[in-house]
Amino acid sequence: MQKGFTLVELLVVVAISAVITMAAGTVIIRIYSESERSSERLTASQQVQNAGFWLKGDASEAQAIMLDDPETITITELVTLVWYGWDNKIYRAAYTLENSGGLKKLMRRYSIDGGSPQVTFVADSIVEASTSAGWDGYILTLNITAQVGDQDAARIYQVKPRPLII
Repeated sequence: MQKGFTLVELLVVVAISAVITMAAGTVIIRIYSESERSSERLTASQQVQNAGFWLKGDASEAQAIMLDDPETITITELVTLVWYGWDNKIYRAAYTLENSGGLKKLMRRYSIDGGSPQVTFVADSIVEASTSAGWDGYILTLNITAQVGDQDAARIYQVKPRPLII
């Protein structure tokens, strides 16, 4: 009597192995794609938080808010914030949206007493059509949206600037 596997037994083992391999492959591909989407969502959220951090910091100091600043006419401006410091100097922070492929970069142009501005990168992947600033004379409302891949994050910030004391 010969010992070993028959052809049918080998075919059954190969078929079961193929099913297990396909199932494992599907799970691995799914985990990879979910991980990538999660990473994109996190990156978009971080860009919105970065923008909020910078804008809220300057807006809480601001004593004058301009949504249409004549000094930034050549650049798409989001908002310009102006305030007087404890040292009697005039501080100005203009937030602009600049080209970065299809989406925009949010840049901060910060100057003191009309000096040359220091330009700081604030956030990337900003969706211009969904990002805006509104000023009702009392509260500054900032709508910020970032998109990375097919994931996006949006947040509304409301800041009450400090009053102008003369």
